[in-house]
Amino acid sequence: MTWQNGGESERIMLEIRLTQPAWYTNGYYRLHTDDGKPSITVLHEYYTASAEDNAGNDYDVYWSISNREAFYNGDEDCCDWDEPEEIYSWNEGKPVSAKIIW
Repeated sequence: MTWQNGGESERIMLEIRLTQPAWYTNGYYRLHTDDGKPSITVLHEYYTASAEDNAGNDYDVYWSISNREAFYNGDEDCCDWDEPEEIYSWNEGKPVSAKIIW
């Protein structure tokens, strides 16, 4: 989202909130390219959660497991929760950049 400020464009970071706790799945999820097409990158084990923005638009958030030892020990630090692999916008049909408000 951009807005004009005296002739200058300024980017405003989209903010989303999770609508449910993240849960673990060991299915397959194919990440998307910037234009919304399926990429060759696949997540096998990951956490996912639904989210929405202030306008009520829906998103799915995906985190890869970055620390296997922590995952096997049940530690919450198994993912980088501030840096998801993908935030997919159902409204736009492609991944977006957004800040997760916890």
